[in-house]
Amino acid sequence: MFTDRISRAEAASTATTSPFFPAEATQQQDTGADNPCRFWNRDPQSLAVTVIKKYIAEELHWSGVSVSSMKNCDTWDPDTKHWGCDFVLSNNKKGTVFIIEKLNRVRVQISKEPEQGNIFCFYNYTCNDKNEITFTRENCG
Repeated sequence: MFTDRISRAEAASTATTSPFFPAEATQQQDTGADNPCRFWNRDPQSLAVTVIKKYIAEELHWSGVSVSSMKNCDTWDPDTKHWGCDFVLSNNKKGTVFIIEKLNRVRVQISKEPEQGNIFCFYNYTCNDKNEITFTRENCG
């Protein structure tokens, strides 16, 4: 089981900005006052960048690879609050992070060579009262 505790300030200092995801959209999301991760859930782009970094470092062991752009980060199911964030890595690999905020669960997937499917990992996440997030690896494939 892998866990990593990261503060929102630390993640924000390394997150990329996206013209497709206006700041006001994050302020309109109702993630539940009782959810300790509500502030992360209001900022799916930072959450996505943070879990991507964990995945490429701890699961794929790709040193020197980083998120070069977020192509899209938008809600794809407003009723159940699912987010989909498309990204491109510095090694030109493309992927998507799916965030299910009601379950505090994410899936990171990166495309293999064309026609060969995806590599992926599921993580559950929790937050403490200091807004630090901890990812726990569920399964990968």
